[in-house]
Amino acid sequence: MKKFKANVAISIDGGGLRGAIIAKALTDVESFLGKKFCDICTLFVGTSTGSIISTALYMNFTAETIYNLYIKMGKIIFPKSLRSILWPIFTYRYSNKNLIKELKLNFNEAKFSNPSMKKNLVIVIRDLVENRSRFIKNYKKKYSAWKIWKVVTSSCTVPTYFPVFEGRYVDGGFGSYSNPVYIAAYEIKNCLKWDLSKTTLISIGSGRTSDKLNPYQANKFISFGWIKPMLDTFLDCANDEQVKIVKDNFPGLDFRRFQIDIPNIEMDDPSKMDFMTKYGEELGKKILHDKWE
Repeated sequence: MKKFKANVAISIDGGGLRGAIIAKALTDVESFLGKKFCDICTLFVGTSTGSIISTALYMNFTAETIYNLYIKMGKIIFPKSLRSILWPIFTYRYSNKNLIKELKLNFNEAKFSNPSMKKNLVIVIRDLVENRSRFIKNYKKKYSAWKIWKVVTSSCTVPTYFPVFEGRYVDGGFGSYSNPVYIAAYEIKNCLKWDLSKTTLISIGSGRTSDKLNPYQANKFISFGWIKPMLDTFLDCANDEQVKIVKDNFPGLDFRRFQIDIPNIEMDDPSKMDFMTKYGEELGKKILHDKWE
């Protein structure tokens, strides 16, 4: 693997339980490097499930610990019930009580702002009341009273999966920032003022659905059949757009974007953890062999 530059930042996409793919990949990378990402990076950026991983890395968790948390939390946070089966007639599929409980258990009541860390953390959430994305930064005084678990819960609140948090906050990927890499690059250049020629930015996706053996049969779709490919198109195009913006507008930056093709794995399906582990291992190999997009 090509050596990192003096400044290293990591940006992690959303994707629900597919965050286990990323956590497993990072576990293999940490094992190869012999050190934790907290000792490597000084900027961590995340959206949705990426907010859990980036925050945990920032707080000195090993990637292996994070991976094990995903295995543990899957069935706890996404239990099958009448509500989850008949979710179209309800306002959401799962209670957020177990999610909040697990986040509090792991992040305690630590405040989001922690100047003593001397590292930077940026989490993306969507504010429905003000109809805009918020970029929650650990050095901003306006967010100093926020607890880490509150920020992460807000970023993880996927519409229809969980109830809207505090009546206004939902998943940071509910817009253009399911892949927050542009936010990371903007932070590097315009806020931290890092020299791009001395900076490595690692961007990691949670898998691109690509069922090449059974492609969409578009001519057979009934009206509702378009919902899935439309959502996939919206998310993938938005993710690709962020990558292209960074590639085209931050010359000199050592930018590495890693993604992997996966079959259709729902973001709330803990029964597919073995598959996610397998794809995580493949993603880890891509990172170690510099096979970026």
